[in-house]
Amino acid sequence: MKNISVKKSKEFLIIEDLEKNLNDLYFSQNSKRRWEAQKNLNKFQNLQNAWKINFFIRDSNNIHLIFFGLNLLDRLVSFSWEIIEEKERKEIQNFLTSWIYRLTIDFNLFRQNITT
Repeated sequence: MKNISVKKSKEFLIIEDLEKNLNDLYFSQNSKRRWEAQKNLNKFQNLQNAWKINFFIRDSNNIHLIFFGLNLLDRLVSFSWEIIEEKERKEIQNFLTSWIYRLTIDFNLFRQNITT
């Protein structure tokens, strides 16, 4: 039988690394690991297109990862909105609108199922 290796996408590897660092930051008892995790997360946050990770994590069940991604968007909008190109602003607005819309529908379905 041939050994079949699964090649992971670049985004998947980044998400895996973020999850590991977030897990270390929030749950490690080792202060050195927490410090290293914070350093790695800060380094990622400072990347110009770090906010785009949100396209890949919006269906995640990891609340810490989603919070981290939304925090990236918050920083982008709060501090860099004026210098972002119009095309990218529209991309961000469309992304957030579709995400909020989907969350609203999911919540309404959840609420209907609870009350029926």
